Amino acid sequence: MVSRRSVARALARTKLGERTLWSIARSDPQLLIEALGPQLNRAPRLGTVERWPRSLNGFEDLVFLFASTSLNHGIIALAFDEAAYIYRLVRGLGAATIAEIGRYKGGSTVLIAAAIDRGATLWSYDLHVKLMMTQLGPEIDAEVQRTLERYGLHERARLVVADSKLVEPPIGGCDLVFIDGDHTYPGVRGDYENWRRALRPGGHLLFHDAAALRPFSDRNLNVAA
Repeated sequence: MVSRRSVARALARTKLGERTLWSIARSDPQLLIEALGPQLNRAPRLGTVERWPRSLNGFEDLVFLFASTSLNHGIIALAFDEAAYIYRLVRGLGAATIAEIGRYKGGSTVLIAAAIDRGATLWSYDLHVKLMMTQLGPEIDAEVQRTLERYGLHERARLVVADSKLVEPPIGGCDLVFIDGDHTYPGVRGDYENWRRALRPGGHLLFHDAAALRPFSDRNLNVAA
């Protein structure tokens, strides 16, 4: 749990007053989380992992991707139950073709690559436009690539820098498309229009951050169902 003292220290490092921040917390809790998270926790990346598991044989080996506090997502920007659902779904697809729209720091990329069948392929698309990613994108992609190589997963995953709304989907279609990129309505609609035609019969189309199901979960209010 995050103590009141640690929050106070974080407040002292910001330019906003405590009363202003608590007002923000009441009106938009997620905004406060995003503001204080980097103050309370070291920004996690695959390049900052200190203790690597020996292998990725099961979901439990991926614990290094997660954070223990709701004030910081960790390397992976998925809640624990969301990640577990995707991992189980991917494991049951067999030799599938999977598309990931938006990889950010690569947490979900590693998760999916660890779960897919040896004969499956993951295509991961990102434009490196989110927050710090514009400048650090190539460096972070290199961290993702090294992590995949560490566990012998690099032949299953393709890291692509391209506009997911315009890029041509993989030949033959996809068994699963995970949309977690541009969270504006035009952005999500563009991804949907481009990728729905690539989905094979019986395939899965997943949208992340589409609804707030619990306190402090992330969503974008401009995205309509």
